Amino acid sequence: MQRSFNGRDVLRNVNLTIERDQFVALLGRSGTGKSTLLRILGGLDADYEGEVLVPERRAVVFQEARLIPWLKVLSNVVLGLSPRLEGRAALRERGLDALREVELERHAKDWPLTLSVVRRNEWRWPEHSCESPNSCFSMSPLAHSTH
Repeated sequence: MQRSFNGRDVLRNVNLTIERDQFVALLGRSGTGKSTLLRILGGLDADYEGEVLVPERRAVVFQEARLIPWLKVLSNVVLGLSPRLEGRAALRERGLDALREVELERHAKDWPLTLSVVRRNEWRWPEHSCESPNSCFSMSPLAHSTH
């Protein structure tokens, strides 16, 4: 796979295989293509050459928390899920299960701006966890997590 910007190769001859249940970290200086690769793997950048095979169900966790301030934490967690497909009770339970995974269940009814900066960053994993992705591409949220 290859990706260029304005004629400058950012990724060239990338050949990567990630096995099931494998945890992979990309390390490198700023500008070396780490975020570009994650955006391609996460389906956010389709302007590349070559072939990319990733599971259809995938999630992307961004560097900064993207909480919607007028929705409570639980509503932010289940935002991308459809209550028509599962029903509101099942949706709520999936969100609470995801919050339990990172010990944030007690904050389900809190407004985002009442959370500490650390807690605001930790909500990102439950949001994607409740979607049950086959792959999760993360742009350094673990640096802010206490779990």
